[in-house]
Amino acid sequence: MSDFIFQDESASNKTLVDHAIDVGSGFVYGAIQSPFNGLTQLANHASGGSVSLPEMHLIDDSNTSIAFSVGSLGGSALTAYALYRAVGMTMSNPIAVEKTAEMLGTRTGAELFKVAVVQGGGTGALFEGAFVPIHEGEGDFWNAKMRHVAKGFATGTILNGGNILGREALMRSGLGASESLTAFISKELPANFATGAVTGVVAGAVNANIDTIGTEGRLATVQEMGEQSLGLGLFNGMFSIATPLHQRFVKPAKITQEQASQLKTELQSPSNEKWISSYKSEFPIEEQQSIAELQDLLRKGTLELYGTVAPNGRMLSWNIVERYAGAGHDKPDFFLNAYLATTRSAQSIGIGGLHMRKAFQEVRANNPRSSGIVTEIESTVGELPGSQPARRRDFYSRNGAQEAIDPYDIPLFQPDNAPNYIPQREIPGEGAIPGAMLFEPFGNRTVTGDEIAYMTRRIYVDGYGISPDDPYLADRLNAIPRGPESRLRPLTPFQPEDGTIGGATTH
Repeated sequence: MSDFIFQDESASNKTLVDHAIDVGSGFVYGAIQSPFNGLTQLANHASGGSVSLPEMHLIDDSNTSIAFSVGSLGGSALTAYALYRAVGMTMSNPIAVEKTAEMLGTRTGAELFKVAVVQGGGTGALFEGAFVPIHEGEGDFWNAKMRHVAKGFATGTILNGGNILGREALMRSGLGASESLTAFISKELPANFATGAVTGVVAGAVNANIDTIGTEGRLATVQEMGEQSLGLGLFNGMFSIATPLHQRFVKPAKITQEQASQLKTELQSPSNEKWISSYKSEFPIEEQQSIAELQDLLRKGTLELYGTVAPNGRMLSWNIVERYAGAGHDKPDFFLNAYLATTRSAQSIGIGGLHMRKAFQEVRANNPRSSGIVTEIESTVGELPGSQPARRRDFYSRNGAQEAIDPYDIPLFQPDNAPNYIPQREIPGEGAIPGAMLFEPFGNRTVTGDEIAYMTRRIYVDGYGISPDDPYLADRLNAIPRGPESRLRPLTPFQPEDGTIGGATTH
């Protein structure tokens, strides 16, 4: 890194292709040739002369172009990152575990310090001590190696410590773990490069002084620190974008019990808007209400927002419930679980199920006289494994949901531009989405068909705006079996039936 050149006098005579070749050559030098020669030198000197392995000279390392230097820094960053991940594996800190810990913000100061010093410093010491060759003019080989190890440890600790703090700050600010690819490319990667570059500038100044003190017994000049700062700034900027790029293609690890205990699930302020992005991405447009309408109902108290929030402030999972006031002793209050979603980056690691259980407990604690919570899910008939309806059914099945009605219609809302009421079956899209009704009773009690019919009527009339006189409503209510026995059954997971793709069963 100290060989980075500020001025390239030959640059004006080179074409774009020449610069591209220089970058590629520099990358091969930094990623392959230089580490190979460093290992070769180490093996030859460690053998005491009994081994004489040849060094690699595929790339001319006398190239002083800026393009070559940038490519070399990129190659070195890639090698260092691979080594960093290997060291992390020995510390039980693989990329999947790190991704979950970063996303949740649950790592303690001691854990962050350990990663910075052991993984960062250890990687730096190993990289400089084994993979960076000793050049002429550095004096005795082993003394030079010790300086490289010390420099690598100090530099690695500073770089990784700064990178960790930078990633934690980006997570808190909302720039980390971007949900969309556009935000990832346009915001998250540049932000990571910038924080890494700043840390690299600081480490470069330290690096330069370690070099000059070790070889000449003096402090580094401003120019020497500037050269190393520029080189390490570019190096660490490239190194810093490797982590989010890698994490983008890695499934996070399941949350641990300790991490789960640090998450807080509670009723959120009506002004909280952290749920909106996942609302837009996780629900089909035909199931969405306008955000302005939902926010208005939250402010009025008709709807309640519950969220599971990580220590870094990120809302990982949320649900909106709608209260239906009771009508007497035999018709108590109940809630409709109108929407439930987990942010895309936090899915499949146990967050959604944890949130649902805790949120339902919170609803029950806040409303002890309510009978339970209704949830509507789409039918899985004709669906492929892995589709959103299939995944949603499996999610509720895993978390002990009970089925009240299947088949059940999820009505479509009246069109916004309708001047008068439109009969439900005449609404474009045939008036409803095929689905199933689930019910989570508060307490161990019998839920009869009469109670289910009452809740269905309330949801259809008060929630979806269906006229009490609409024949569609009467047809749906008449289809619900009545009697004193409980109508609840455990929800079965998605599975093909009769050799066809599908999963819903009818009763």
